Amino acid sequence: NYLQRIMDSKKTEGSDSVHYPGYPEFLAEKDRTLNGIPLHIEVIEWFKQYSSNKGLPKLEIHDV
Repeated sequence: NYLQRIMDSKKTEGSDSVHYPGYPEFLAEKDRTLNGIPLHIEVIEWFKQYSSNKGLPKLEIHDV
């Protein structure tokens, strides 16, 4: 497997892993799939106000 060969290659000094184009995005997607998408507090407050004004159910927020 091509990607496995890349991941098994020698790491640069001071680095704990090998990176290739798209790898940071892959890790971010994996993390967000498991833990959700982090939102800025202003976005959360906007959603709370908007949903309240529209009579929608209260926004459920999970702290990490």
